[in-house]
Amino acid sequence: MFGCAGVGGWYFITISKNYYGYSMPLYFSFLIGSRNNYFETDLGVRYTAFSKRSLKDISPLFSILNLGYRYQRQDGKGLMFRSFIGSEGIGIGIGKAF
Repeated sequence: MFGCAGVGGWYFITISKNYYGYSMPLYFSFLIGSRNNYFETDLGVRYTAFSKRSLKDISPLFSILNLGYRYQRQDGKGLMFRSFIGSEGIGIGIGKAF
């Protein structure tokens, strides 16, 4: 288990309106597996700043619950691949850990 925190931007487009803003996630990741292959579960909360005042009735806090797969070397360095589905949508990530 390890904790993660960050700051980022988001953008959402509908047919008639555009929304954007900033968000700050805080969550714990649980990895289950061996060698280089892991089942990953993320559990936490995300604070979201909305760009439109018309959204003021919506809570700025959203729960995070994601389930996915992670490929990462045991030494924590080199190529890293991640895919997930959950409350944050569907995602795929490729990167380098060092």
